[in-house]
Amino acid sequence: MVYGRYSAGPGNSLKRGGGHIVTVVAVDGSFGGDTLQVRYMDPGRAADHGEGDYLKTQSQYATLNATLTKKTILEYIPTKNNPDNDLGEIAVPGTFRTVTRWQLTTPGSTAPTMQLVEGYNWFEMAPPVG
Repeated sequence: MVYGRYSAGPGNSLKRGGGHIVTVVAVDGSFGGDTLQVRYMDPGRAADHGEGDYLKTQSQYATLNATLTKKTILEYIPTKNNPDNDLGEIAVPGTFRTVTRWQLTTPGSTAPTMQLVEGYNWFEMAPPVG
């Protein structure tokens, strides 16, 4: 499962600031409804996260329970920086779109961002070449 980390954007929008990929191991509910319970494995929550050469070794994944709740949001997509123009958004403003995403929440989370699921299959988002 791929999710983005969103924070407040211009107006009443949300802006993506990063993301993460986790492995879903169980789902309870129906995608036809508005709420799902998921269980997933997350290497970013491993006990050795941030210690020593943790990025060069295989960590034990932490297994987490979460709720997915369907939400419709106004997403702000900032303009890409143009290397030939240092004016940034003064020259070309970002765009807005309305999208439906699944908000991922975990018990006791104090995350400063909102996690919104963007996809469930890496190979649909980035098909293999060949």
